[in-house]
Amino acid sequence: MTYDARAWANDFIRDLTPGADRLAGGVGPGVPGPDDPQDAGRRLAAAVSAGKRVAVFLDYDGTLREIVRDPAAAAPTPQVREVLDRLALRCGENLDVTIISGRTPDDLESFLGAYPMFGLIAEHGAAIRRPRSQRWEHLDANVSYAWKEHVRKILRLYEVSTPGTQVEDKRTSFVWHYRRADPEFGEWKARQLVEDLSSVAANEPIQIRHGKKIVEVTAQQVNKGAAVATLLRERPRDVVLIAGDDLTDESMFRLDPSLASDLISVHVGELDTHARYQLRTPGELRRFLLAALPER
Repeated sequence: MTYDARAWANDFIRDLTPGADRLAGGVGPGVPGPDDPQDAGRRLAAAVSAGKRVAVFLDYDGTLREIVRDPAAAAPTPQVREVLDRLALRCGENLDVTIISGRTPDDLESFLGAYPMFGLIAEHGAAIRRPRSQRWEHLDANVSYAWKEHVRKILRLYEVSTPGTQVEDKRTSFVWHYRRADPEFGEWKARQLVEDLSSVAANEPIQIRHGKKIVEVTAQQVNKGAAVATLLRERPRDVVLIAGDDLTDESMFRLDPSLASDLISVHVGELDTHARYQLRTPGELRRFLLAALPER
């Protein structure tokens, strides 16, 4: 009854609409259009050169690193390592770098273990590892995950009925991956799954995200924005750069302005966003960072 002909037609036309015009001027009703990213780069470079206290928060998959068919194969490429090495050289008293992801702590450590000077935020904000520390702190001590058993049964049914899909069972969430499924059938099943899970969400403290070839279920109380805010309250910064690519990053873009006198928010991709600046691809973000943080 809800997904009638009008809703189907609107979705169909929206899917066909090229993203280039949104990047060129405005990203949708009620959302401010993007500013020139070069302005953000100049502000970041000036802050670092002036010795201001700067914090950089970078999402990993889809933002710093291109998304790949096999999530386990998303280790840093030479191009990503070039940026990570540049950031590592700049880390110190005035520059903090934190890599953020929905991945597990083990995944992040396997990809980024060579950079102990970086802070890490895993599982969308449920766990934090501070710079030069080996200990993970869990921010979800008071969060209930009793809903997981019910949701697991639903996801397993979709895994069995949709060839090429798999369920990733994390400590704090579930992710149903359908990147290897038939594109049209996988997308159709994903929409069905979101609809089925929505009935569960009415009675359980969960949030559902239909992302890039995934459907993810997480606890409502856990989000990246809250984790970033925790770190900034402990260690205030003058300038804060935040970059992300999907809906889970929007909580960071809506950060309380009082936490930083200058907040630079960058969205990578073509979705509607609350970020002030937009770049098309992870490659553009990497070039942006290298230009803003030149070698000494």
